[in-house]
Amino acid sequence: MDAQFRAEWQTPFDTAVGGLMVALQGKYTAYILRLDELLATPDRKAAVEALSREIPGALPLLSYFFERLDSADWLDPLAANKLLAASWAGLDDIDDGLRLQHWPAGR
Repeated sequence: MDAQFRAEWQTPFDTAVGGLMVALQGKYTAYILRLDELLATPDRKAAVEALSREIPGALPLLSYFFERLDSADWLDPLAANKLLAASWAGLDDIDDGLRLQHWPAGR
């Protein structure tokens, strides 16, 4: 990269992405706190229904949730709400054999 590229492309890109990250940080913090509440809920069915309604399907949020599940009693409510099946949106370019590794429930 040369100075012209940095001035014309890299610096404006970094500025825009940085602003976006700052704007989203507060929302993600609220979502993470809500996920912690749902993970602590003993009524798994109610927790999964709230997850479906309240939390967007962003991969980082779903990864956070699935990585913290501590028992198999989550499986039936998750399956009933179709949250174990991979949504391939954004994953279409990934080799078929690797797709499930990128879907949080697949790990």
